[in-house]
Amino acid sequence: MKSCSDLIAHGLALAISIVTLALAVEVKQDARANLLERQPQNQALKALRQERKVLKSHRKERRMERRDRRKDRREVKPVSKVVS
Repeated sequence: MKSCSDLIAHGLALAISIVTLALAVEVKQDARANLLERQPQNQALKALRQERKVLKSHRKERRMERRDRRKDRREVKPVSKVVS
C-alpha cells in the first residue's frame, strides 16, 4: 500500500512540474511577442529622445552666444568724455 501512495505522490509531483514548465514556456513566448510588438514604439521613442536632445543642445548654444554678447557689451562700455 505504501508503494502505491508513493507512486501516486511522485506522479502528482511530476504532473505539477510539467504544468509549471509548460506555463513558464508560454509566459516566455508571450514576453518575446510583447517585445517584438514594442520594437517600433521603442524606435519612435528613441527618435523622439534624440530630437529633444538636439533641440536642447541648440538652445544651450544660443543661450551661451547671448551670454557672451551680453558680456562683450558690458566690457565695452562707452567712455564718458570729460569736458575740461
